[in-house]
Amino acid sequence: MKTFDEIIGNDAIKGYLTHMVDKGAVGNSWLFSGIAGVGKGLFAEALANRLLDYPERQNHPDLTIIRPQGKLGMHSIEAIRNLGVEAQQAPFEAPAKVFIIHDAEKMLPTSANALLKTFEEPATTTVIILLSSVPEQLLPTILSRCRKIAFQPVPQEEIEAFLKAQDKEPSFAALSRGSPARALRLADRGTDEKRELLLKVLSFGRFKDFGQLQSVVTKLSADIDEQKKATEAALQEQHITSDLTATQKATLMKEIDGAVAAQYLEEVDALFDIILSWYRDLTLLHVDGNKSQLFNRDAMPALEQALQSGTTLSLDTVQETLASIRLAIARSLPLSQCLESLFLRLNFL
Repeated sequence: MKTFDEIIGNDAIKGYLTHMVDKGAVGNSWLFSGIAGVGKGLFAEALANRLLDYPERQNHPDLTIIRPQGKLGMHSIEAIRNLGVEAQQAPFEAPAKVFIIHDAEKMLPTSANALLKTFEEPATTTVIILLSSVPEQLLPTILSRCRKIAFQPVPQEEIEAFLKAQDKEPSFAALSRGSPARALRLADRGTDEKRELLLKVLSFGRFKDFGQLQSVVTKLSADIDEQKKATEAALQEQHITSDLTATQKATLMKEIDGAVAAQYLEEVDALFDIILSWYRDLTLLHVDGNKSQLFNRDAMPALEQALQSGTTLSLDTVQETLASIRLAIARSLPLSQCLESLFLRLNFL
């Protein structure tokens, strides 16, 4: 587990949380919000580290980390109810018990109401930290009971330094959108074939026919589906062993399904980030903005060509379209169908 000193960005929050621990005024419920990959989970674990005082341990009996489960990547009512039971029990070793809930917005109303009941009857030794990239999707009654911390995107220069320290290519910081985790993921991939294909399509501005559109959609969808299957196989090989009971295996499979679903949505969001960054760069060039602030500086000739051809849309239109397609994917519509709709709505045919 990392300490605050090992995490980059949001230094003011580090100071605030440290001060709260030193004062003994941490409270029972927190909401850490901010873009995916900005470090919310690392900060939550660092806070738990300070509260439980376990710098040399990888695991602690008084720390519970809860992630979405199942193929839809949702929090189960069973997991949230178990949290409520455990939250009322005394700590095993430390002065407190800490629960960290990733993607807290991914709760059905029944799960959210179970969590609300726990908030209404807090044990003095319990600290619950909710993590969310879209806190507006949480119940207002839950939001009202949390002390809120809003994490800001990490400045590009800090991410560049972070990548250099990791012996990674620092130029990926320009594509990170303030997320150290995203920058590290891009750097680890090296050349991203999906990004290259998307930038090629975006630079064209339009497909020559519907067959070309379908070919690109099929390629993108197949790549993401292949990654999904590889992730699932790797997690099963790592965690599913012959000595597990049927109940333990079923529980682990739910957790694996949840992790795979989260990774799948992350890959889709990465595609959408590329598209949004392209139109954001075009908008910046259109108003003669600072070219050093471009996300896709390596695609400068294609950007200038697209700008001259006039094949661009307003940033608001692109954001609204992407939000609509994200919602369709969250409702389990096939990715190929969603991507086809996306390109059509962005006037690529």
